[in-house]
Amino acid sequence: MGFPTANLSLAEADGPPFGVYAVLARVGGHCYAASASWGRRPHFDNGRPLLEVHLLDFEGDLYGCDLEVEFVARLRGEQIFSSTDALIEQIAIDVRTTRSILSNIGAFM
Repeated sequence: MGFPTANLSLAEADGPPFGVYAVLARVGGHCYAASASWGRRPHFDNGRPLLEVHLLDFEGDLYGCDLEVEFVARLRGEQIFSSTDALIEQIAIDVRTTRSILSNIGAFM
């Protein structure tokens, strides 16, 4: 869908309320602004909870890397979309909002 993610399985009790968040992601000694979806992916399968983290301005392979995620701000709750295109449009909005929130607090760089 154009937004690669690191997918992390967590126990439901280990996360905040389901939704989309602006987060900081630390990997390999670097801190990245990131957008994260935490929940059951109701648009697709409503399955087991999954944390999907999209690191902004990151290129590379995260397989086998330790990833630390710090939740900064909740953007919205989980929702079902009328189409996959509508979901992709919302993800783009979420990424722009994340970038704005995290750049305003100077939390990364």
